[in-house]
Amino acid sequence: MRNWIVAGLIVLVLGAGQVEADGDVFPTVAASTEASAREQHLAEQRYLQTTARALAERGTPRDLAFAALLDQAATRPQPSPPGALIEVDSVPVYSFSDDARAWRTRAAVGAGNDVIANVLLTAGLSEPDAVSLAAAARWADAQPDNGAPWLKRRDLAVDVRLDAVAARAGVQSELYPTLRWMVGALSAYPPPEAAYAFSYDDKARDAQDYVVSLSATLAFSSLPEYSEVLGACRAGDAANTGRCGAAAVRFSESDTLLTRRTGDAISSRLELHTPRVRAARARDDAWRRAALAQAGRRVDDKRMSALMLDPTVPNEITLQARMIAEAGVAPEAPADWVAPAY
Repeated sequence: MRNWIVAGLIVLVLGAGQVEADGDVFPTVAASTEASAREQHLAEQRYLQTTARALAERGTPRDLAFAALLDQAATRPQPSPPGALIEVDSVPVYSFSDDARAWRTRAAVGAGNDVIANVLLTAGLSEPDAVSLAAAARWADAQPDNGAPWLKRRDLAVDVRLDAVAARAGVQSELYPTLRWMVGALSAYPPPEAAYAFSYDDKARDAQDYVVSLSATLAFSSLPEYSEVLGACRAGDAANTGRCGAAAVRFSESDTLLTRRTGDAISSRLELHTPRVRAARARDDAWRRAALAQAGRRVDDKRMSALMLDPTVPNEITLQARMIAEAGVAPEAPADWVAPAY
């Protein structure tokens, strides 16, 4: 559970290397432990495939789109044990099976202005396809003040997307409503204990933790790719400075940490703030990272699950604040705190 939720919450903290190791690092894994992990992976694959087909039989656009994501997840390799070296460049690009592609096509026919169905149809892809691009267009029509679907419109030039984001009231990913719908859908298909009970750290797992973790993993796969946007917003590019600056403001007020950090990166490149303001914002951001890292260690999995499912927690930003508060960490840096140098 923690691996995926914290990956979403503190993706940039992890990238900066600020999160301390939670427990021991295992340079080797005993044969019996490796066998248990392999058995669990096979049980999980069977559960994902069986549940995908059951959801597809229900036939609604949301069910069909979600079924495709579960079917895709079943093809992923067994996770590496703690401490294993992972070659980032070797991570494969996952595609949809013939069945999953057929389900996505059927879902697209009936999705209409159903935001969650369309968000699901934009998830699970490293590169967009015709189904996901059409889903992003329908999502944009359903929420005309939301810049988020325009970030998925990679059939349009990047400057058009940036202008669209700048012209909208905000950037709302709809990630948490989508995640909660997924958890609700899976409640009709509880996973067998064999699919989730094993853990390298011997911590107890239950079905709810597993379902929320699975849903969070798939929901985060709906977030947009920002490399092209960042590439278009470089210092000294006079043609794009205005639209990038305006879009950066929207990004910096969005509902996910990744999008906010993208906005901050653009603002820094374009020097939209004075050096003093930039220094203060950098210090505040460093404290939030440190605070969230502490909170991630102090708030247990069950509480994290409960917060993610709590309707009074509308998005990742609110979840971050709640975790920090419940962990007893100060939301603002003490006056004598010095940000670590990276």
